Amino acid sequence: MGIGHVAVGLSLKRIDPESNVGWLILAALLPDFLLGWFALGGWESYAPPAGYESKHYLLFTFPWSHGLAAGLIWAATGAFLAFLITRRRRCALGVAIAVLSHFVLDGIAQVKGLPLVLSGSPVFGLGLWRHLPFELALEAGMTVAGLWIYLNTTREHLQRTGTGMAIYTAVLAVFLVIGQWRAAGLPSRAALITSWLMAPPIMAGIALWFDRRPRSGRRGLAARVVLEGMILRIRFGRGMKVSKVRGKNRRIALMIASVLTPFSLMAAVLGLWRLGSDLSWVGEFAIPSGPLSHWQVWLSAAAGIETCSLALGRYGRGEDSAAE
Repeated sequence: MGIGHVAVGLSLKRIDPESNVGWLILAALLPDFLLGWFALGGWESYAPPAGYESKHYLLFTFPWSHGLAAGLIWAATGAFLAFLITRRRRCALGVAIAVLSHFVLDGIAQVKGLPLVLSGSPVFGLGLWRHLPFELALEAGMTVAGLWIYLNTTREHLQRTGTGMAIYTAVLAVFLVIGQWRAAGLPSRAALITSWLMAPPIMAGIALWFDRRPRSGRRGLAARVVLEGMILRIRFGRGMKVSKVRGKNRRIALMIASVLTPFSLMAAVLGLWRLGSDLSWVGEFAIPSGPLSHWQVWLSAAAGIETCSLALGRYGRGEDSAAE
């Protein structure tokens, strides 16, 4: 499944409205992200079935990223980190459920099945991918339900409309569903590993931005006029600032900072991939020649992008002015 995991992350906002849904989506996609690393190291593999052009699915051997026993370990680790950072049990519970939900959803869809322990152990797999229209319809229905839960939660607890998240989810759903339905040829190994490594942080990072907390602040000025025991409250709209205009671009800075972080992670992943290829630890790098074929370029780019992201984040949150 693809968009189905995003739908689970959206619906888990109900458990802990204080949690940013981007982290929940990342937790729901964590096994796919780990699959990229394990496939890169040669610990997990995949194979196309006969007639892939008409079936549009792959057969996986991935006990370390998608197995039930491994999933319990990843879920416990994620829940521990979430509680360590937030000190909220609901947040930890949401992360754990998000990670474990991947086993259930992929078990419904996968044809070869997901191992309960390691390779050779009993598997859970219902093979819904054999009936792709029904599988995609199920994911579409999950997306609608997950988005509905998210929108109701944000309106009830956070007084936000969630229009941006709704548009983003709809576009993402159309892109993923049509992409799988219309897939013609088998992507290369490099393309598949790159997508497993990059898609989860990008998808979660965009959701992280849309679900950010609005900056607190007064939306206008108010005055009270007392007339013979009657209180008349007059509210004036926000006008132009008389003082020096500063910080008007902070929201744009925060948006750019949140988008840069996934790109920094992607550059770091590519740099480590190239370095591992040079050391013969992993397979051939996706870019065999040219300036972008060197790990030094990618790791330097990752460091530079993350530095810019941190600087923009400090500016967007007003930490630079607070220090002054």
